[in-house]
Amino acid sequence: MPAVQAGDIPDLVIGALNAKGAPNFVNLLPSQQRYEVFGSMYKKRKKIPGGRGLEKQIALDATSTAEMTGLYDVDNYQVNSHLATLTVPFRHTKDHYTWDRREMLFNEGSGGPANPAVKIVDILQPREINTFTSIANLMETQGFGVPSSSSDTDSVYGFRYWLPSSATTGFNGQNPSGFSDKGGIDASTKTNFRNYTAEWTDVSRTDLAQKMAVGFRQIRWKAPHTTKDAQSESFSNYKIYMRGTTIDDLELIGEGQNENIGKNIGMFNGNNLPGFYKDGVGDLTFKRIPLCWVPSEDDQSDNSVWMINLDSFYIITLKGDEMVRTQVQIPNQHNNFAVWIDLTWNMVLENPRSCARFIKAS
Repeated sequence: MPAVQAGDIPDLVIGALNAKGAPNFVNLLPSQQRYEVFGSMYKKRKKIPGGRGLEKQIALDATSTAEMTGLYDVDNYQVNSHLATLTVPFRHTKDHYTWDRREMLFNEGSGGPANPAVKIVDILQPREINTFTSIANLMETQGFGVPSSSSDTDSVYGFRYWLPSSATTGFNGQNPSGFSDKGGIDASTKTNFRNYTAEWTDVSRTDLAQKMAVGFRQIRWKAPHTTKDAQSESFSNYKIYMRGTTIDDLELIGEGQNENIGKNIGMFNGNNLPGFYKDGVGDLTFKRIPLCWVPSEDDQSDNSVWMINLDSFYIITLKGDEMVRTQVQIPNQHNNFAVWIDLTWNMVLENPRSCARFIKAS
């Protein structure tokens, strides 16, 4: 096989990276211990084949036309509108890395005649992995965030957009601050499009734990039947997210309980309320659903606890623009190239009533 020539290198780079194997270096690039948005949520994304986003009809406005009647009563007719349109536009994320044509020539043929692209992968793979890590970090903060205002057309519709907080207990999560709607639906008037909210002060059985138990029942969740789901990390599509210190405090409640009742810290004053358990691998769970630490939440002052139904809350992507590589020659630098990675996406919550947010009192 002939040696790699200068003109072959640009095309060879993308081909070699597409066929790359596992990294052959120690990867200490991630700045977070786990990634929920780029991790489990992105893996379960829904691909939209075209268009500028997602539009979906949501049945919201219930009417009560049932009535008692007698023999030969005159019928009353009423035409009702029940549908509202949920609209979620796409947002775009990008990042890049660069390389110089001569970097490859310095290592020409290092993989031997049968595989001259080996060294190319060795040189560029850490740069590409760093770029993906950078995108993952941005997706995590975007995913748990909210656009700065209604005129912010770059940011994703994250957790704090779809699930506004309220100090009042009940379905009081209306429109996010600075917005007249969420996803095109005005939750200030459409009461069925609000998420459950509550405020807590202490991580205790009678405060946060009890409010979580009540909220869980209010949003009509059905707990997974076995701990096997939790151990395999499928969780039957339910997850609970929070900062690390909140999980630590809940662990202390479990450790301090009477051993006769085990690790169930959801039994309040003898009431048979389902609650917290230790699963088979030692993690604290709520209704057999593991509590998930989100490192990006550790610095958030509201100390939110999120109950999320992932059947209703998911990521959408534009089919054909999911971590796509595009290589360009850098203007005025004829030996230098850049590889751009692009993603078109957003986050959708179809049914806010199936989710809850608990914030700590300030």
